[in-house]
Formats: sequence, C-alpha cells, structure tokens
Amino acid sequence: MRHGTAKPSPLRGGRRPASLRERANDGDHRDEDGRPRQADVLVTTMRPAAADRLGFTAERIAARYPRLVAAMITGWGSRGPWAGYKGYEALIMAKTGVLHSKRQLTPGPDPVYVSVPYASFAAGQTAVHGILAALFERESSGLGQVVEANLVSGVGGHGSRQEAGGTGGSGAGPANRACPLAGVTVLELGGMFAAPFGATALADLGARVIKVEPLDGDAIRGMMAFPEAGGGKVLQGKESIALDIRDHEGLGIVHEIARRCDVVLQCYRAGVAARIGIDEAALKAVNPALVY
Repeated sequence: MRHGTAKPSPLRGGRRPASLRERANDGDHRDEDGRPRQADVLVTTMRPAAADRLGFTAERIAARYPRLVAAMITGWGSRGPWAGYKGYEALIMAKTGVLHSKRQLTPGPDPVYVSVPYASFAAGQTAVHGILAALFERESSGLGQVVEANLVSGVGGHGSRQEAGGTGGSGAGPANRACPLAGVTVLELGGMFAAPFGATALADLGARVIKVEPLDGDAIRGMMAFPEAGGGKVLQGKESIALDIRDHEGLGIVHEIARRCDVVLQCYRAGVAARIGIDEAALKAVNPALVY
C-alpha cells in the first residue's frame, strides 16, 4: 500500500483524506499508523470481484477484524448475474425502468434522464441505517457485521441487508445471533410515507414496531385501487392499533403503550404533538427513558 496526496474537496466534509494504492496480495490492508485496525466501520463501493481481489470479503474481514462493521455498497448487489456490472447511477436507473417511466416529462417517446441520483441517495442512507444498527448490536455481542446496500434496492424499495453471526455471517460469532434491533420496541405516531418508512427500516432490522392509526386507518392504505397496495412498504412487519388519540381514552392508551416502548417516532407538524399530548415532554413524563 503506497500513500499519495489526495486533492482537497468540499464534499469530504470533516473527513481526513488519504490516497492509497492497494495491491492484490496477502498484505494486512492497513497504513503505517494502523488506522483500519482501530476503525469501527469500513465502507466500500467496489464491485464484488474487485473487493474479492483486494481481500475485502466478509470472511477475510471477519478473520482480521472481528469487531469491524463492514458496509458494502454496490450497484447490483453481491450475488446474481448482474453483480459484476458497473454500478453507475444512470445504468441502474435505465435497467430498472426509471428513465422509461419518466418519458412523459418530454414531448417525445424516448426515456428521460433523471438528474437526481435517487438510487445513490437511497443506497447510502440505508447503509447508514445498517451501520448504526450493527454498532448498536455490537455493544451486546462484541462482534461486527457486514451490511450490504445496493442501488437497485434503493430504487425499488430502499432496502439494506445485514449478515448475522459476526462480520460476514459465516465468520466469527454464533450463527443464531438475533437481528441488531431485536428487543427494541418502537411506537410509530404518523401517517403516509416519511415516518412510517423510517419505522419500517427499524422493523426490518428486528425492532418491534407498534403503529397507531386513526379509526379509519392510515390514509396510505387507500391510495390505490387494490387495497393496501399503496402502503405495502410502510405497513409491513408492524403491529397496528386504531385509536382516536384526540379522545381522552385513546390518548391514555397511547401513553400506556409509550410506557412500554424504547423509541417514539412521530411526524406531526410543529406544535401538533404538544397540542394533542404526545410531545416529548408528555411522553417522557410517563417513560423518562424514551428516545423521542
């Protein structure tokens, strides 16, 4: 591994750059200061074949750095016939039909290029979800994990996948380790997509999510002609209860649920939660340990 000088860039934020040239050998993949050995998280965006060639596989990472959380962001995933394709944003958007679906934006019949990198944004965000969950789980097990995110899943459903059983799944640690957020209970107070999708990401990572809906159900349930189709991604994996939380009895039930939860996630407009009685102060009065 040889060092060079990395050019400055405003996109690096608070990161310290180092230009490295990797060699395909059995080296230790660390610099002279040993920083990778001290790191908590490794993030790569290589194609699977390149990662394998350089030794950044789940098995080798687990053997060398059992506490490391390794996040691997690829274009097409680590398995399957497309895994070796170049993971360029435009290729993913074209192959998944996004550019075709936007053709109505211009007069002609041709696909339309979308300049906003939806796939990259979603893959990066879901990788962060997985990283944070894996770090949380490491506090109990002492072991890292591999987190996988890819741009195709970002387009289709904003999904990430985690390997249990130590970094790399088949690496260190017992094979029957629970999901990272197993044992965490989340109270969801919100409708439509934004907050409910955030709670779905937590449910995917093993949390128990209790969703409070109005008496006639979350409005997203009726968005499409086929029942529930519009809200499939934000309703899956949850327990729901229909309540009138503006009613004294309904509010009391919400407070009782909050008493037994670890996290509350809400997306009301500013001031509404306090007016109803489900703001941070009100719910922490019944459960001071809540993460709100």
